[in-house]
Amino acid sequence: MADNHIVPQNSIASTVMAIADIKESLNMATNEYAKDIKSYNIQILTIKDDIKKQKDKNLKIEQRLNYIIQEIDYSKRLLQRLNDNFIKKSEMIDEFQLEFLNNIDDKDFEKIYQRKLKDLILLTEEIEEVEQTLLEKELDRLNILSELEPLEDKLDELEDRLKKLELEKEYFETIEVQNISKLRPSSTNNNDVVDIEMD
Repeated sequence: MADNHIVPQNSIASTVMAIADIKESLNMATNEYAKDIKSYNIQILTIKDDIKKQKDKNLKIEQRLNYIIQEIDYSKRLLQRLNDNFIKKSEMIDEFQLEFLNNIDDKDFEKIYQRKLKDLILLTEEIEEVEQTLLEKELDRLNILSELEPLEDKLDELEDRLKKLELEKEYFETIEVQNISKLRPSSTNNNDVVDIEMD
């Protein structure tokens, strides 16, 4: 004996239409979601590529800067040695004058004194050259720094943009997944009776 339940025709039709609406809405929402995620991924990859290019650009300038800094350090050490040498030679001339001024022939004394003085003058010229080189290198260093500064700012800006975009994508993923999961049939009435014949 069959158990018959009466099913209103309009209820079945509206349920089928509601399911079709949900399926269509779900497909549209999923496609839109995938399209937006792809757009975020493309933007993120583009910025990452820009960051890599910017880092390569910065690296070349940083290498130039490091090379100049090493040259400056070398010149400073050389200048220090020359200055120390100058002090020693000056002291030696003073000692020579005190010790030999009255102990050797004036002519010999003058000859030796002039030679020592000439050495000191040559050393002074060498010191001046190294100082000039050092000033030029320091100027180069400052020029490279002024060239590097805006590039570092640009890199910081790109990295900030990437961080914001990644956070925006993460927020979008969270919100949109919740929105998709909330999709419900708009025309279904939970009180509608679905009539099913049971044997």
